[in-house]
Amino acid sequence: MLTKTDAISVVHNAIDDINDLRETPITKDEASILFGNNGQLDSLELVNLVVALEEQLADKGFDGISLVDEKAMSQHRSPFRTVDSLSDYICNLSQNTSQ
Repeated sequence: MLTKTDAISVVHNAIDDINDLRETPITKDEASILFGNNGQLDSLELVNLVVALEEQLADKGFDGISLVDEKAMSQHRSPFRTVDSLSDYICNLSQNTSQ
């Protein structure tokens, strides 16, 4: 299981990967809106972020984590909305996946 601090670090590292490709960097504080109304990511960047996150999680031994599934898409509030909500979502998924 990942701690919240570990999950935030993974999200920040993935955002750094996306920032390498942007002129205007995405802010990384916990309240930063990533996707949705007023989000900093467009849909292609969201896909790139998800790929970067899943690769980093696999490198940490969490091969079974898939961030985009029915559970993620059916939530009233998207887990991809903010750095904080995404970190919480990753923590919750890591509880159900053995390392």
